[in-house]
Amino acid sequence: MDLILIQLTAFVLQLRKWQIWEQNGKLNGKILSVAGKPQDVIADGGKGKSYDNFMNGVDVGTLPSVGTSWIWGLGKDGDGKWSNGYIIDPNDGKRYKCRITFHKADGKKYKTDTLEMRGEVGPFGRSQFWTKATEAEASGLR
Repeated sequence: MDLILIQLTAFVLQLRKWQIWEQNGKLNGKILSVAGKPQDVIADGGKGKSYDNFMNGVDVGTLPSVGTSWIWGLGKDGDGKWSNGYIIDPNDGKRYKCRITFHKADGKKYKTDTLEMRGEVGPFGRSQFWTKATEAEASGLR
């Protein structure tokens, strides 16, 4: 299944609701809401950090956590696979290379549609598995 079919779909990870979409052939993502925090909270853990390929070098620590496109620039590698983009952790402002793979619910390993988001620094990385949110989960996360 192609990720474009799930564009503008909410995924939940660690009490954050993310929206993932394709625009101009690139995959992007932003946080739609954060549980238990004001929705206008600034990502001040990244204060003083900036990247030339992210929002024209703006200071990450001045941006709101909710509504900022923290995932950007992933190009399509194949059916449900995207890579060569970036993700910034709004908690600390660190930037990672990013790969995302869509796993269709199969009732076995993947009980629901799942995105595998892999952040990497050099040869090292870590995957997180984001599950597709139901309408109730997405609206209840604030």
